[in-house]
Amino acid sequence: ILDAYLGDAPPTDWITARQDAGKILNRRFHERMDALLAARVEETSPSLSLGSYAGTFNDALYGNVTVEASNGQLLMRFSRSPSFKGPLEHWNHDTFVVRWGHHSNADAFVTFSLGADGSVDAMDLRPFSPAADSAYDYEDLSFRPVRQSN
Repeated sequence: ILDAYLGDAPPTDWITARQDAGKILNRRFHERMDALLAARVEETSPSLSLGSYAGTFNDALYGNVTVEASNGQLLMRFSRSPSFKGPLEHWNHDTFVVRWGHHSNADAFVTFSLGADGSVDAMDLRPFSPAADSAYDYEDLSFRPVRQSN
């Protein structure tokens, strides 16, 4: 339809052009995933016991997120987005990958930062997949532990 409106534009095989663009995007995705996997530091362990990462975390923009420890595994649950719940798989050091299950492009790195006393001081997320769209960039979220008052 666009070609008809443009009139004297050179004829283009749009199906082939789209297929070629898809091949380029696919190649770039795999190159980025390969680089991500190559950068992983293998044979590391979390600094803390899994239960020490558990708790409720709050971001001023988003609200609460709960990290639970159960049966030797961590599970993350977003309070405002019920479909965003999933297990955390250890990646390296104090970084995990949360697998949401419903959309692999939304999977995220979850990095816990420790304070001077060795307890979790912050939790930040960033996209795991190079194909994540801007809806899953997480860059403006910075979670802090909700301290329980005695």
